[in-house]
Amino acid sequence: MAGHPLGYLGTARAAHVRDTRAVLLACAALIVVTAVSDLCVPDVHRVRRVGPVDRVTGNDGSQVRS
Repeated sequence: MAGHPLGYLGTARAAHVRDTRAVLLACAALIVVTAVSDLCVPDVHRVRRVGPVDRVTGNDGSQVRS
């Protein structure tokens, strides 16, 4: 979250120097590339949904303390 203002600043400076449409297309391409690269990681495909945790005993039968 701390990098967002720097990203806004960089985008604004680039839009000032270059065409706004070109900057928006470059940002969109960057977002697509990062999303696709995240999906290429094998561990992302192995994420499985687990059942709900029993708050009294936990899933493994041990006592849960809060």
